[in-house]
Amino acid sequence: MEALEEHLSLSYSAVLSADHGFTKDKRSACCGINSSGLVDCQACLDDETERLSGYLNEVEKAWVLEVASLLDDAGPRGIGKKDILVRLKRIHSPQRP
Repeated sequence: MEALEEHLSLSYSAVLSADHGFTKDKRSACCGINSSGLVDCQACLDDETERLSGYLNEVEKAWVLEVASLLDDAGPRGIGKKDILVRLKRIHSPQRP
């Protein structure tokens, strides 16, 4: 029941935004308003990132935002899990003199 309530909550907030249904570069996107599967709607992705952030501490939020930034930079070509891990490790490794 909780999952259904969360989905309905997303759908309700999604209807309120005119930005739904488009990718970051304003191409047509699969949107959570009319799909329960994978979405590439930028407004849905932003809404979900914000909702997820409410459950995380500050360190976890920073990691989520960095991963989201890497995915955003990669764009449609995508990025592999290994590449994400390598880049995050490089970002968070102590700098050597």
